[in-house]
Amino acid sequence: MKILMTLAAFLAFSIWASAGETVTVSGKTIFEGMGVEEVRILAEGGGMKKEFKSTYHGTFRVELPPGVYTLKARGALPGLELAGDKSIEVKGGERRLDRVTIPLHGSK
Repeated sequence: MKILMTLAAFLAFSIWASAGETVTVSGKTIFEGMGVEEVRILAEGGGMKKEFKSTYHGTFRVELPPGVYTLKARGALPGLELAGDKSIEVKGGERRLDRVTIPLHGSK
């Protein structure tokens, strides 16, 4: 009986812990091999939207729950509008998803 109660408590804790699980996603926005700062990025997937920006040398970091997302990046350089999209899968049970690169394309 004691083993059964311990197992039930462990399962309840596991379900509770995974309900709010997030994964740290980090990467870079790149145009012609260079990181681009101040790019707005929108993560969309599973009925969820989260917006954030790239920082120094185009790096970004965001916490997302497990799921499949499209990262839509929009920014600018003098005389150029920049845009790029990237699909990612954030897997449950992992703590990090690193080195996600969002290539940007320019148009005048």
